[in-house]
Amino acid sequence: MSQLDAELHRLGAHAGVDLLVLLGRDGLVIQSTGSGNREEPVAARIPGLVSACEALGRAGETGDFGTAVLDYPGGGVLIVTVVAEDLLLAALVRSDMGFGPLLREMRSARGRLPAFL
Repeated sequence: MSQLDAELHRLGAHAGVDLLVLLGRDGLVIQSTGSGNREEPVAARIPGLVSACEALGRAGETGDFGTAVLDYPGGGVLIVTVVAEDLLLAALVRSDMGFGPLLREMRSARGRLPAFL
């Protein structure tokens, strides 16, 4: 198992994680964990979300975008974080699970993941 696989497996092993996707700014999946065929449809929409978050940050003069947490009541939570200029990480988490530890680890992983590619 590569270091990238090990890191993604570790993040994806958090309780409640249904999907974990490492993707480029172009929306193409680099690596994913989880079940189903949701990786590509989810990944394809994330760059637009990140662009909107970046524009909101510029408008509010809050600085660079780092992480977004989106709550879909009854359907789960989506966490998106910028790993590098051209690299994003997203997780879908069941809504009945706490995601604080995963959020902290995703932020921490930003410093490690680029070196594994």
